[in-house]
Amino acid sequence: MLFRSRLDDIGAPLMARDRDGTDVAVYGMPYLEPDLHRETLGAERSHAAVLDAAMGAVRADLAGQDARSIVVAHAFITGSSTATVSDSERDLRVGGIADAPASLFDGVDYVALGHLHGAQAVSTGGQSSTTVRYSGSPIAFSFSEQDHVKSVTLLEVAGSGPVTVELIDVPVFRELTTLTGTLEEILDTPDNARFADHWVRVQLTDERRPANPMDRLRELMPHVVDLSFVHTASRESSAEAGTSIAVIDPLEIAESFISHVTSTPPDPVERDLLRASVERVRVAMV
Repeated sequence: MLFRSRLDDIGAPLMARDRDGTDVAVYGMPYLEPDLHRETLGAERSHAAVLDAAMGAVRADLAGQDARSIVVAHAFITGSSTATVSDSERDLRVGGIADAPASLFDGVDYVALGHLHGAQAVSTGGQSSTTVRYSGSPIAFSFSEQDHVKSVTLLEVAGSGPVTVELIDVPVFRELTTLTGTLEEILDTPDNARFADHWVRVQLTDERRPANPMDRLRELMPHVVDLSFVHTASRESSAEAGTSIAVIDPLEIAESFISHVTSTPPDPVERDLLRASVERVRVAMV
């Protein structure tokens, strides 16, 4: 296994040659945090700008190559489906500075993206691209991925013409299942015995918390690994109030808090301070 994490290596490809003598240049591009890398790359403060600068290094090297080209990058690219964002993925977006279009990779034969766990082609100009894709994770990392079809991506790169993409399904050794209902409903449903070999998440809707629910559930399904209590009344009141369960951007959370405690949205100066604070925390976590 080889890791590419240095900025100096972005324009230095790994070279491969197929059985027909076709050279393939593979460029590795780590996640480029704008506040960490924009100065080195001479770019503006956005993910699109640092990616564009990095692709400048790739194109400069490609100009002297007689080879097909593949870029392997860690990024959140506009045109990917937010419906496939899962609970186990760290959000890369703060106030929109991480949005980057797929057009930044124009001129490359294939772009293998990493970050989103759901395999998908990135939409470019309203059409799904066959050359800009997220391979997705080979296994599920959270119950939000239980409906994903996991696969690995096999590429065939010839001396000319489009890159051929084949998705190969990955065997699922233990499926993920979510069950919702009262404890008695779940235990008394004969069909639930078929989930004995699954990883199971249970969401109980009992108005009163029953005694020893996990022990009782595991008698039927030994691999229950997540248990939560979801009261019907709480769900209905949240829906009526329009409460958002998942807020993607931490900056929005901070702004909502200021609005809540002061009854006034943050002014531009306060918003800049909030953004700077959020991003300092994120940079410290990298």
